[in-house]
Amino acid sequence: MRAHRNDDFISEIYSDARIRAIVSNVLLYKGVRKQDVEDCFEDVIAVALNKDEELSKHPNIHAWLTLTARNVADKYLAKQSLIESNTAEIPEGVEVAAPEKFEEKIEFAERERELLDFLKSNLTWSDYELYTLKIVESRSNAEIATLLNKKQETINKRVTRLKEKLRNIL
Repeated sequence: MRAHRNDDFISEIYSDARIRAIVSNVLLYKGVRKQDVEDCFEDVIAVALNKDEELSKHPNIHAWLTLTARNVADKYLAKQSLIESNTAEIPEGVEVAAPEKFEEKIEFAERERELLDFLKSNLTWSDYELYTLKIVESRSNAEIATLLNKKQETINKRVTRLKEKLRNIL
């Protein structure tokens, strides 16, 4: 019965026009092409299916989905960048980077993903969300305060506490 309720929960999220609009806008804002927004939205739903226990208990589903959409968009854009850089025509006279550089990019992306996974499992949801906004997206405290509908003073304190937590776990 519990699995059935979770499936219903995910179905509600999938069919909710407001949620679809929020996630789509995040994806478009991050730079996902219009024709690929639906595929990325389905990737967000796939993550939600894998995390339905966490999501159903989360105090702010929209924030969870927004952050997940950002992460999906980042993965999509990184993948697109690699694809485009490997399929672009090379003008005459331009030197081609060695394959090692491409492999280094992939290794770096994998290490970055491992770090994010580690932090996701060792930080609270709100700390991970703050980390993503502050470090991954390089947003200012004022922008974060606006996005999270919090006072900037609160965000300043949370960033300071987060830095201390990161020192302790890394």
